[in-house]
Amino acid sequence: MKKVLIISYYAPPCNLTASQRIGNWMKYLNEYGYSPIVITRSWSGKELSDADRVKTTSNSVEVVKLKESEIIYLPYKSNLRDHIFIQASKASFLGVISKLITLTNLLLQNIFVKRIPFANMYFYSKEYLRANQDISMVIISGNPFEQFFFGYLLKKEFPYIKWLADYRDDWTTNPLYFKKSYLFKFINQFNQKFEKKWIETASAISSVSQVYCDRLTAFHNKDCKLIANGYSQEIFNIQANGSSNFFQFTYSGTIYPNQDFSIFFEAIDKIAKKNPTKKFKLTFLGSKVFLPKNFENNLSNFILDNLEIELTGRINWEGSIQFLKKSDMLLLTPYGSLKGIPSSKIFEYIACNKPIILAPSDEDVMKQIIIDTQSGVIVNSSDEIVEFYENYVSNKCSLKFDDAKIKNYSAKHQVQQLALLLNNL
Repeated sequence: MKKVLIISYYAPPCNLTASQRIGNWMKYLNEYGYSPIVITRSWSGKELSDADRVKTTSNSVEVVKLKESEIIYLPYKSNLRDHIFIQASKASFLGVISKLITLTNLLLQNIFVKRIPFANMYFYSKEYLRANQDISMVIISGNPFEQFFFGYLLKKEFPYIKWLADYRDDWTTNPLYFKKSYLFKFINQFNQKFEKKWIETASAISSVSQVYCDRLTAFHNKDCKLIANGYSQEIFNIQANGSSNFFQFTYSGTIYPNQDFSIFFEAIDKIAKKNPTKKFKLTFLGSKVFLPKNFENNLSNFILDNLEIELTGRINWEGSIQFLKKSDMLLLTPYGSLKGIPSSKIFEYIACNKPIILAPSDEDVMKQIIIDTQSGVIVNSSDEIVEFYENYVSNKCSLKFDDAKIKNYSAKHQVQQLALLLNNL
């Protein structure tokens, strides 16, 4: 069994989806010949807001040894920026100060590792590698992307190690940065210089979608391996308890300002009016934590007597899967014009074997997954949604749900691809 060190700011029990990727690696890598040791910051699992995530934790290092892996939790100590950010909700001028300090940190932390708020992860990793010289492989999963600075420094300290730069998101290749202000463009260009320098020392790179991989390959002139997030096998063991007397439409996860739900609103409005004796419910599951401005105001014009609209706060993973399994149809919509974003929810959707409606089409990875697994429909108008609903409830159409293809999107299968990549190193 080969040891592999994984450095990731996000890891279980953090309740953000970013930690699920690391959790799956911890769970399955040992089945493919690797013993993962994860170094992360301390998490309670109860951090529900940005302010919660920058509060000081306990000062102790906690080492948890599991059957399949080992995880080391390091204390997080709030810095000046964090303290001001926490208090910013009480005084608007503090928000300005917090942004100025953040800007300074963004520039300096690329040069001085100690300016990174969680720099203790680097120093602990360095000492760990020094004490465990049988470890020759390191995975660093970003974001935060300044963690790649750790990889660059560790490679200088231990030339024999090979490290994998894993991109869970777009960084400086994100086209959004090219459309923003001159300040954003300057910061992005500044970051690009360091990103190139750091990744040059990486033995390989990986990311969560082919679009991201293509951008990274072009930018770094390195092959990029696609390692999707995938769904957890445990989904199949969770039961959908109870029944309801209404037809349930569900969208799961965070709502972003560049997402347009108008097609769904219009379609469900039409469906409800055509079926006045039937009850409908539209739930935005876990969306209330980071709700875009004016979203609820936009919904206020869409309140009908025979339609219930619900926005929930964050709920635990098992509870969300139960809710998805009880739902009648699951909704997806793209992130504006952005490409290459394989929302983690789509993997959970296909594992739940519930009809998925993607509207409008992203003409990208979500469309590809739905077609590949035959688990839903891709539409571009409200009338198409109405037509699909009517055909589905009247049994005029059904979905095949290609189980073999769905299995390819399991986290276990994706971890196997990661293990193959490590083998090639």
